[in-house]
Amino acid sequence: MLKAHKIRLNQTPEQELYFKRACGVARFCYNWGLAEWKRQYEAGGKPSAYELKKQFNAIRREQFPWTYDVTKCAVDTGFLNLGAAFENFFRRVENGDTRKGYPKFKSKRRSRPSFRLDRERFKLDGHRLKVQKLSSWVNMTEPLRFEGEVSSAIISRDAVNTWYVSVTV
Repeated sequence: MLKAHKIRLNQTPEQELYFKRACGVARFCYNWGLAEWKRQYEAGGKPSAYELKKQFNAIRREQFPWTYDVTKCAVDTGFLNLGAAFENFFRRVENGDTRKGYPKFKSKRRSRPSFRLDRERFKLDGHRLKVQKLSSWVNMTEPLRFEGEVSSAIISRDAVNTWYVSVTV
């Protein structure tokens, strides 16, 4: 059974800037992938999120070196979200549900900023969280309540600029 524990973060301004950058990279990768998906589809191809991620990683160092400032999971988050958006779109089309259409580009203001961390990219120690490529520990308001193996975490921001980590156990 998977359980998630959502904990508020007490971050420093430096840590908040890192979180904003990581969320921006995730949003950029999603938008880049969506634009490339549309271009390839109109050219007669059958794109996939995995192939787009490989294509992005091939040009990443030359064209987008600023994406290396944050954890690689931020890039992965964008392409995972894009793949999920297209899976949901194709499932709805197959079932005849037309309420929501084709996936849309993510806006800086309209979308909810978040990024996912794999198990190997963060550490938990009581009230503290250590994220890859972030120099200091982030203070959490409470320790993890659930026992078990930690599988992933999602760092997100709500409407009132409060940052949270949701740890899946």
